Amino acid sequence: MSENAVGRLVGAGKSMPQKALPIGALPIAAVIDFVLTVSSISSGAGALYMFAGLAETGVLDKDSATVVLSLAAPVVTMLLYVSPIPVVAEAVRTLNAQNLPTQVFQSQIMCNVLSISYGIQVSNAAILVTNMFGLACQVTYLSIDHYIRVSSGWLLYCLKLMTALNTGLYFFTIVSPLNMLGHAITIFNVILFVVPLTKLGTILRTRNASSLPAGMAVISTCNNAIWTLYALMIQDPVVLLPSILAYILSLFQILVILWCKGHLPFNLGYLLLLCRDSQQTYEEVEMQRKDIPTMRELKENSKA
Repeated sequence: MSENAVGRLVGAGKSMPQKALPIGALPIAAVIDFVLTVSSISSGAGALYMFAGLAETGVLDKDSATVVLSLAAPVVTMLLYVSPIPVVAEAVRTLNAQNLPTQVFQSQIMCNVLSISYGIQVSNAAILVTNMFGLACQVTYLSIDHYIRVSSGWLLYCLKLMTALNTGLYFFTIVSPLNMLGHAITIFNVILFVVPLTKLGTILRTRNASSLPAGMAVISTCNNAIWTLYALMIQDPVVLLPSILAYILSLFQILVILWCKGHLPFNLGYLLLLCRDSQQTYEEVEMQRKDIPTMRELKENSKA
C-alpha cells in the first residue's frame, strides 16, 4: 500500500469513532455470529436432553445407562481434580505461585464441602466419594499455595482451614435444609466456572487463551456433561441445575479457545461490547481475523 493511500486512510480514520458500537447498531455479521454462538451451545445442551429422552422412551436401557454414568461421573471428575497437578508442580519447582489458579481452588473447595453435605443428606455414594477426593485435592493445592506465598504461620493456617471446613460441613449437613443447600451448590458452581472468564476482554483483545487451559476446559465439559446426564437419569434437580449451567460455561470456554486458535468458523469479537476494559470494536476484531490492517494499526505504522 502506498504512503499516500496510508495517509488517506489515516486521515479518514481521525473522523471515525473508535468506540464499540451500541447494541442497536450492531452490524448484521455480529448478529449472525451471536446466533451461531447460541446455536452451538444450545446444540450441545440439546444433545444431552436427547440422550435422556431416548432412555426415558425405552430406546436405551435407562437402568444400565444410570449405572454406567454413576461410575463414569466420579472417574472423570477425579481426572478434573488432578488436572492442575502440572501447574502446581511447576509452581513448587520455581517457588512462584503467580500461575496458580488460587481463586478456582477456593471456589472448588466450597463446592466440595456443599456437595459432600448433599451426598450425605441424600445418601448418594457417587457424589460423596467424588467430592471427598476433590476436597483432599483442593486442601493440598491451597496448602502448596500457602507454602509458596507465605511459608510460615502453618499452625494458624491449619486452624483456620480446619475450622472453616468443619463448620461448613456441620452446618450444611445438619442445619441447612435441602433446598437451601441446592441453591448454594448452584451459586458456587456457577462462580467456579465464571472465574476463568473474568479476563475475557483481554483474551478476546489479544486472542491469547493461555489463561484458559484447553485440557482442563475439555475435561470440565465432559465432566459436566456426564453429571448432567446422570442427574437427568436419576431426576435430581439439585445435581442437574449446577451441572447444566457449568456445562454451558465450559462449552463456551472451548468456543473461546477455538476462536483464539483460529479454528472457529464464526467470530466472537462482538463479545467485546460487553467488556468495558476493551478499546477494540467489532469491526477491528473482524479485520484482524481476516488479516486486514485496522485504522489504529495504520496510524501506528504511519508514525513509525
